Amino acid sequence: MLILDDAGLPIPEGDTGNVAIKRAFQPQEYLNDPVTTARTFRDGYFFPGDTGYLVGRDLFLAGRSSEIINAAGVKADPARIESIVFAFGGITDAAVFPLETSQGLTKIALVFVADAVLDVTAMLAYLRDQLGESSPSHVARVPRIARNHMGKVNRAELAQTFAQQVTLGFSV
Repeated sequence: MLILDDAGLPIPEGDTGNVAIKRAFQPQEYLNDPVTTARTFRDGYFFPGDTGYLVGRDLFLAGRSSEIINAAGVKADPARIESIVFAFGGITDAAVFPLETSQGLTKIALVFVADAVLDVTAMLAYLRDQLGESSPSHVARVPRIARNHMGKVNRAELAQTFAQQVTLGFSV
């Protein structure tokens, strides 16, 4: 097993990248699906679409590579941003997703559910301090965040729901 950067090169232990798995008797293709085969099987490795990091021989999964947001060249992992949002305290639910503006730019957006006493200004400053350029540029407090039957946030659906509000300057 290897952890690779976006160029397919191994990265140092502890750094997060794309998980690549190689086993003696693993499949080499998806039946009748050359597009998925090309995306997931390369150079004898299987790429399951997960991001993670290695510490010794232990793999720690960080998220899905398909969920990485590319906002003007800044790569942002929604799961990592959400964990930092929750670390602020007073947040009961949160979701980060890519949001396309009317100019065709991708921005990092955050919706959250919080206690009534949450200091939103302090939270935004905390996020800027912790995340730098991957801090969400569009933020909204919502009463609840819809999830599917498996309890997962549908980021694409959130992006559609909030896309119209970007033109209205949706933010806290």
